[in-house]
Amino acid sequence: MRTQRRRFGTLAWVRTAATAIILLASCVGEHCGACACGLPYCGDQYTTPEDNGKTFNLEVGQSIVGRVPDRSVPVVASSTDPKVLKQVGSPKPEIVGQPLITAGFTAIKAGSARLRFAYTQCGGDSSVPCSFEVHVHVVQFPKTRINLTIQDYGQATVQLRVGDSARFSVYTTSGAYRTVTIDTPQVLQWAVQPIELPHGFEGAFTALSPGTAHVLVDVCSVQEKTCRQDWLLTVSVVR
Repeated sequence: MRTQRRRFGTLAWVRTAATAIILLASCVGEHCGACACGLPYCGDQYTTPEDNGKTFNLEVGQSIVGRVPDRSVPVVASSTDPKVLKQVGSPKPEIVGQPLITAGFTAIKAGSARLRFAYTQCGGDSSVPCSFEVHVHVVQFPKTRINLTIQDYGQATVQLRVGDSARFSVYTTSGAYRTVTIDTPQVLQWAVQPIELPHGFEGAFTALSPGTAHVLVDVCSVQEKTCRQDWLLTVSVVR
């Protein structure tokens, strides 16, 4: 397989004759080392009682681990849709000596589900809630011919054929958020709307018809409430 790599300033992309693949770490966390452990101890994202009511995003194949303080009381975990988020094993004590109980779930297919973590008995320790829930949104990325990794401000032009898809990943910055738009939706459409994932801000688009379209990304400061253009991608679509 012939692979061609090009770099446009600070924006790099990879194109192959077959599917291009972004290699994502399958196990991250402060106690995981170099992927030294799996579920239910290590995952792509982690949730605790402080996250009650929050929403998390995962890609199909990624995982989320719930961590609750070990109060010497059994813990149960559940998913409202096991076809979307499947529990892996039963809750277990943390293996690194921390007073925690962990429970892991793997994203099976695109969709949404609520995860609930609860003690079977609620005791008198009011500092820790008896249960908590989080909402998890799972996305499925299409097969892609081009993958883009955007590091900072840049401009580039790429070419797709009708029916091809491209995926991009943007490094996130603390205290900022990004808005992404396609200026010609009859030429390009979102395959996956841009969302925050464990490894960055990611999305994918598909070429619909011949023509030229632009993908524009603005980075906005939460504190200053201002936005500026972060990068501009020109996409030329041919048959």
